[in-house]
Amino acid sequence: MVTRRQRSDWYAQASSGYLETNTSVDNESIYRDVAVISQLGATYRLTAWVRSPSGAPVNATLALFGVWGTIQNGSTSFTATSTWQKVTATYTVTASNNTAFR
Repeated sequence: MVTRRQRSDWYAQASSGYLETNTSVDNESIYRDVAVISQLGATYRLTAWVRSPSGAPVNATLALFGVWGTIQNGSTSFTATSTWQKVTATYTVTASNNTAFR
């Protein structure tokens, strides 16, 4: 389940909007395809501020994929806690036939 909402009892890291997700199933994912003409050798970064509102540790992975061509990705695994942390996935294009990021 994915929700985007505002609540007075919860605050985003630096704004009033946020994405919140919860699941009881392992290996669930959230993604969005974005059309792009990637450049060979270029480096792209996806950054998110994350935390676990309950404070319970949550193991997760942030990934950026080049898709609709040669599938490639950059990813980083992290453990979310009650403290905000900045997580970044870095992807360097090694095949220029991708037409979207996921």
